[in-house]
Amino acid sequence: MVSPKNLFKTLRLHEIDILVDVRRRRGVRGKAFAFANRARLESQLAKEGTAYLSLPELAPTGGV
Repeated sequence: MVSPKNLFKTLRLHEIDILVDVRRRRGVRGKAFAFANRARLESQLAKEGTAYLSLPELAPTGGV
């Protein structure tokens, strides 16, 4: 399971400047994943100095 602590630590470690969100629905259910909701994620990334870009048109379509 991805935790906010591990996610942001990994982004810093690899010097990621921008996170591209390709989810069609940027909301996530469940308390454990509340940090991944678009507004919260974008806000925390800004505090970390990482840009956020939403490109839902790049989301997978489902069946392969």
